[in-house]
Amino acid sequence: MMDPDPVGGGNRVGVGVDVGDRGCDRDRQAGAAIPAVEAARAVEAADARRYQAMLDRDVTSLGQLLGDDLTYTHSSALTDDKASYLASLARGSVRYLGFERGASRLRCLGEVVLVDGDLVIEAEIAGERKRLDNHFLSVWRLGEAGWQMVAWASTPRPTAG
Repeated sequence: MMDPDPVGGGNRVGVGVDVGDRGCDRDRQAGAAIPAVEAARAVEAADARRYQAMLDRDVTSLGQLLGDDLTYTHSSALTDDKASYLASLARGSVRYLGFERGASRLRCLGEVVLVDGDLVIEAEIAGERKRLDNHFLSVWRLGEAGWQMVAWASTPRPTAG
């Protein structure tokens, strides 16, 4: 699980997360850039809440962390929108059992933060237990509801040999 507290110093946030030095987001009232480190911490904390909500099958909390225009592309290439993704969790088609997150990178682009990295997912999908070793890209956007994930795409990592 991710650690929302800074590790080390400088521009490292959490476990294996590097951010740039420039500002990331615009404060809607002041028009000033929010430091990239502050944006990265906020996104990392939101992402930690998202993972916990997935484990808990808490579709209410998860729904608040996902944008209404979510595109969620699974490592199987199947794609869900927000409603279909939350419905699959609510009915138990997918049960997340655990996550092991490797190093990841955050890149701030205006009011959007891109996160990519490695992730091992333990899940039960349609009654079958699976271990998914993936590389992912998630897109987070700052809006009126705070930071929300608006896109996810993952792909299987190649096996050695």
